Amino acid sequence: MRGSSMGGWIAAAAVASLTAACSPVQKTWTRPDYAQVDRTQTVRISVVTAPAPDGDKTLGEFWSALARTYINQHRDFLVVEDYTEAEVPADVCSGNLQGYLVLVPTYTARPGGAAAAVSATLTRCRDRQPVWTAQAAGDWDSDDDDLVEARRHWTTRFGEGIDAAVVPSYRLLTGTFEVLPKPELPNEDFIREKIQLGE
Repeated sequence: MRGSSMGGWIAAAAVASLTAACSPVQKTWTRPDYAQVDRTQTVRISVVTAPAPDGDKTLGEFWSALARTYINQHRDFLVVEDYTEAEVPADVCSGNLQGYLVLVPTYTARPGGAAAAVSATLTRCRDRQPVWTAQAAGDWDSDDDDLVEARRHWTTRFGEGIDAAVVPSYRLLTGTFEVLPKPELPNEDFIREKIQLGE
């Protein structure tokens, strides 16, 4: 399992991402009782990409790490684990996790870019019931002047093998996470933990 910590460039890149392209989200759903129940009870989560996009585990690890970083910076979730597996493990709720976000990808590379899609589901651990879902898809070029630094950062971390996938993945996933629900940290312990994550 892999963690992630990086500078403020991702916030600027996020703004560019939202202003440069339409949302890829095609459908989203949130539990009707979210504000009364899960807003404060499904906060500490993991991210699991399962299976890896196009069978590429490194690309799957990139997706999960990007998800962890972006969500920790843009929502008051505590994403404390991120990884990729062939399927969601039976012990996905081990430890003190309250929920888990599963990303089910479709990724098809083409010359100069890729078509990508994701089915995302946030599930709470206490009864394994879904809290939020979204489906998103699009087709993007690999070159994007607004995401040069993001591409350099992630390629440095995960290798040249993901270089062409950074921009399509970033556009898809950050657009999807913009429609995540907005949790609330329930007490000072959670607030301190959020600060200690250092994302």
